[in-house]
Amino acid sequence: EFIEKTKKICKDILKDNFVNHVNKIGSLGGGNHFISLEKGSTGTYLIIHSGSRNIGLKLAIHYQDLAITKNCYGEGELKQRSFLTDKDAQAYLACAEYCQEYAKLNRKIMAHDIMVGMRWKAEDEFETVHNYIGNDRIIRKGAISCYKHEKVLIPLNMAEGSLICIGKGNPDWNNSAPHGAGRALSRMQAKDQLTMQEYKKQMSGIFSSCISTATLDEAPMAYKNSTEIIKAIEPAAEIIDHLKPLYNFKAKE
Repeated sequence: EFIEKTKKICKDILKDNFVNHVNKIGSLGGGNHFISLEKGSTGTYLIIHSGSRNIGLKLAIHYQDLAITKNCYGEGELKQRSFLTDKDAQAYLACAEYCQEYAKLNRKIMAHDIMVGMRWKAEDEFETVHNYIGNDRIIRKGAISCYKHEKVLIPLNMAEGSLICIGKGNPDWNNSAPHGAGRALSRMQAKDQLTMQEYKKQMSGIFSSCISTATLDEAPMAYKNSTEIIKAIEPAAEIIDHLKPLYNFKAKE
């Protein structure tokens, strides 16, 4: 069913070869996507951060262009506020849901392959998603759902691991929380200002084959101070564990 859905989207909307997109399922991608093994107070966690790969980007561009073509009322900021209506809007929402399905399957396949390869058995699993449209009609860009009693994960950086939290369901926060620490330096600033010596020092004691100039823009120092993040999220979530990284993999592409 998923393959057929992919075929239809590629044929009717993207005019693209669906095989290319199917073959990307089970791959990590670059940027801030990562695979991490982290130690908590009650066990070890396999954490995978990935997305809908290239098909999500292509669908976003397609519908952004469509909105500009049909409902654009100026340049600059007005152009950015172009919108979709009626069947176009419904088609976009269906594709957005498909991209969430793609991303979820992508993570599951990677997790399965790692677990089988390492002969590990999962005792529990949960998923924290950002950059999506929820069933509660909230668009969470750079944010995650954080309803009362909801279990969520907030990654900090490569060196300081992740926070496992329980949501407080704060309506002032739209029942949401940040999806991560957020960048303190842009990618270009990080490349210009940070050094490999600093990077290696920060990652001391954490095994990784990815500490190189290619991932310098993802160095821990490129992200906001974790102490500030921990303090800032207090109204939205209760921290129940701070996971410490043992292994980190981050692809340059």
